[in-house]
Amino acid sequence: MHMQTKIVELFKKYAGPLLCLLTVGFIDYCFYIIFLFSAFGFLTCGEDVKEWHNVLTSFIMASALCALQIFIAYLLKRHRLYRIVFWCLSAVNLLFVIYLGTFVFNYSHYYKEFDKSVWSKSADKPMAMARTMYEDQGYLGKTREQVIADLGEGDKTWRATEGGALYYQTDRYVALVFEFKDDKVAKCLIYCED
Repeated sequence: MHMQTKIVELFKKYAGPLLCLLTVGFIDYCFYIIFLFSAFGFLTCGEDVKEWHNVLTSFIMASALCALQIFIAYLLKRHRLYRIVFWCLSAVNLLFVIYLGTFVFNYSHYYKEFDKSVWSKSADKPMAMARTMYEDQGYLGKTREQVIADLGEGDKTWRATEGGALYYQTDRYVALVFEFKDDKVAKCLIYCED
């Protein structure tokens, strides 16, 4: 009987914090999955420049979630076990924020203004400049001659599209591509080579 009473007392004491840990932990886990899927689509070969903004958004959202958990832990002064739960969850969340932060700060050079001398000297064209050209879409409507005058001949000319395409390899797998229609740029895109 004495053992059963102790078990009931332990259950009453720890059931709430444990349930809180599981519930809030599961919610955090769901947020982490959402953050990872939205943030790291840009790391795949089929890079889409727009997805880079998701990394920054995910970093900000994860930071806000961490700050909220720290604030809740601070508010729970009277409830020691709940406070410990929120401090632990905040610590895990802080590690995730630091992890995301490394990508945010490593990619602070994600865009770079076009510099013709750097572009023409590079065998593999600078990806940061290619991203800027893709984002700006400033070459739409320009003629093939204007693109070649600015960027050079390109690495390959594809005849798969009407009027061909100019291809500027930026690294081993990714290239900046200009597709033409009626000898004018119809599309500027970042393409992943298979």
